[in-house]
Amino acid sequence: MKKLIYLTGQIDSPFLTNEIDEFKKEFDEVFVIAYGEDRKVCDEISRAHGFKYAFISDVSFGLKTVSKLRKWKKQDYVKDELKHIKSIKPKKFKRKLYVYYYGIYVLKLNKILKDYFNDEDEFYVYSFWLSRPAFGAATLLNECKEVRCAVSRTHRYDLYEEENNLNYLPFRKFINEHLNTIYFLNMNAINYFDGKNYSNKKPEYKVAYLGTKDYARKNTNDSKTGITIASCSYIIQRKRLDLIIDLVKRVYALTGDVKWLHIGDGEDKEKIKELASRELSGVKYSFLGKIVNEKIFETYKDNDVDFFVNLSDSEGIPVSILEAMSMGIPIVARNVGGIADAVSNDTGILIEESGDALSGGIENAARIIVDKFNNKTEYNTLRINAYEKWKNTFSATQNAKRVAIDIITGTEIKAIK
Repeated sequence: MKKLIYLTGQIDSPFLTNEIDEFKKEFDEVFVIAYGEDRKVCDEISRAHGFKYAFISDVSFGLKTVSKLRKWKKQDYVKDELKHIKSIKPKKFKRKLYVYYYGIYVLKLNKILKDYFNDEDEFYVYSFWLSRPAFGAATLLNECKEVRCAVSRTHRYDLYEEENNLNYLPFRKFINEHLNTIYFLNMNAINYFDGKNYSNKKPEYKVAYLGTKDYARKNTNDSKTGITIASCSYIIQRKRLDLIIDLVKRVYALTGDVKWLHIGDGEDKEKIKELASRELSGVKYSFLGKIVNEKIFETYKDNDVDFFVNLSDSEGIPVSILEAMSMGIPIVARNVGGIADAVSNDTGILIEESGDALSGGIENAARIIVDKFNNKTEYNTLRINAYEKWKNTFSATQNAKRVAIDIITGTEIKAIK
């Protein structure tokens, strides 16, 4: 039997549910190991998708774990990691704690899998994040002869050290040396990671897009007069909802009839709501908070969304953009990170300007939104192109199947480096 150990963060995530059904077609058993969550919710998801699971608690551990952690830190690769932490106090102390945080994860992972392996079955390990789960996957491949292959995806916060509060991600050398493959979202990500020169020995680097399910295109309403704009993200500084407010304000100035919906919560919510109150006089807008994934698509359909906007300072390829494209909603986004792999002027509006020129880019985007919306032929072409781009490149079914086969064969996806 082919058995896959699937290491991830949250079980109740669209990332997992978008992949798991296809993985089950290629593996006889999928065992998900995730961070501790609501067991009732996870029971429902595991039953619906037919997989077994276990939790790794983030914080709870006893004296036995402390004793094992003391032994663990005596291993050469741990001593090497601790030795090379260079920072002033208290950041150096926090970085060392971060290393032990990884160690606790691996010790708990080993405890869960203590009696899992045997000589008859084929075992594969897949990590969704290039953080603690990837370290766990690399450790399993390094220490367990039964593991045939260990791979990991990477995204943004688990890739870019600058996105981490400590500007540090532990065990990059060890992870790089003890995985078979790392799947990146785009070539920019590969070039960044490869340029870090974490080690001379490297796994295969491959581009493997995420994807979303087909949530069915929304119907065209050629008689509609007002423009509806939607956005979906955490409300934090990096997501730049201030720029979205600026864009909505400019569209309103050109049309006098615009509605904006934002899905998501975050630490800057009150500040952004105050900004919207000052800047969007006359605009119909709503902050809808966190909504379960399935309801998001109902919201887009019920409100007849015309454009989806993401103006973040940095991104990989946001799933929220792919979800909107799967419904045939044109995208307005800045050309940062991997955005251009999904968004172009054929599928929406790609804002190239940055820095001092960004304001002009947003003004131009507002004009294009209005022009495209008023020309129904051009607007419907954008809608069709957005859906076709999603169908051909970002279908969760197709992309998950390719990754699953590649884990087993190593040849389904071409290695870049």
